[in-house]
Amino acid sequence: MLDISWFMRLLNETIVRLALLDETTVLACMAYLDLNPIRAQMAATHDASDFTCVQRVSDRR
Repeated sequence: MLDISWFMRLLNETIVRLALLDETTVLACMAYLDLNPIRAQMAATHDASDFTCVQRVSDRR
């Protein structure tokens, strides 16, 4: 029996691969995802938001 979360991951991955065709689009998508926790008021700053590229870069400094 298949897990619905596994199916959704495969479906979403396929859609994303079709949509993100160039570097500009990929960067815009990354910026959108990194701003989501702040817009949703789940974090006050990028450094305080979990699971973002910005936090990972700032942790390396």
